[in-house]
Amino acid sequence: MMKSSAKRTVYVLNGYSSGGAHFIDYHVGWVLFRHFGFDCVVVQNSSETPFEYPEPFRQISLDDYFRTVADNDITVTTAGASSLELSRKVPGLKLMYVQGCLFANLDGFYDQYVFVSKYVHDFYRASSNFGKTIIPAFIRIDPTRTLVPWSERSPSKVALVGKFQFDHHIEMFTRALRDRTGGDQFELVPIRPSTFWTKPTSGNVLRRYFNRKPPKNFRYSNADLVAKLGEFRYVVSLAQSEGFGLIPLEAMASGCCVLGFHGGGGLEYMRDGIDCAVVDYPSVDIVADRLVQLSQDPISAEALAAAAIDRAQDFSRDVFEANWKAYFKRLLTDTVHS
Repeated sequence: MMKSSAKRTVYVLNGYSSGGAHFIDYHVGWVLFRHFGFDCVVVQNSSETPFEYPEPFRQISLDDYFRTVADNDITVTTAGASSLELSRKVPGLKLMYVQGCLFANLDGFYDQYVFVSKYVHDFYRASSNFGKTIIPAFIRIDPTRTLVPWSERSPSKVALVGKFQFDHHIEMFTRALRDRTGGDQFELVPIRPSTFWTKPTSGNVLRRYFNRKPPKNFRYSNADLVAKLGEFRYVVSLAQSEGFGLIPLEAMASGCCVLGFHGGGGLEYMRDGIDCAVVDYPSVDIVADRLVQLSQDPISAEALAAAAIDRAQDFSRDVFEANWKAYFKRLLTDTVHS
């Protein structure tokens, strides 16, 4: 089916979901809207999201998407949409932005594949040839934000961030740290995104993290999560595997000294000994040793944190936008010529 007008539409599946990958997908569609004149439609039932968006795009259901998508449209999805088998069900160009390694079987018949990191690209390269385009994700960097000075951050409080099997990895790290310090030197504070991205059933969680009573109709946001990270000198990532890793990068942008596991995808932006102190999983003993060493050498730790702020600028939304704009300029030119 061709549309009667020259106006083209980009459909973004689940662009308003709470997951970071879907938030990034939204911005792929946004680039086509902003720079190439596409209408942008989010295919999703109404849901809450912790993020802020530059444009309020229209939402439609999956059934409506199947009825309206046309030959000259573009569909943008994560790898998680593979089970829908869109490649054989709908017309138009299908683009998969692959941001993780959770799916053993990708829908192998999309027109375009873009990977968020070399780590994710190499994971799937072994099974199929999906091309080699890599465009890293981004974090929102607020130029007006005032960071908490290093001297005002607690030298003993340590934020822990992670993903799957987080509690198990916390236990591993706590045990390794206790073996080195006796257990009293550091206060470990697990930071769980779900704490910030869902409505509280009571005020207890909010009081624990913000020391205040939640206001009426309060909704957590990603900005709250980032602000909380910015209170710490040290943030330890315990993620075994990350396609990219938005939260460690947000911690770097917040002036934290980031330690722990790079998770694979973190190597897209982490440089051990330059702007962070990271190791391969599961070297938890080395992570504990490095935390102790850096806590005893705060000048070196502060230098890593300062370098991390500069490094994070390379992964701003402006950079992401420029990369995708260049990608689509080539893609749409090639499509016209073919």
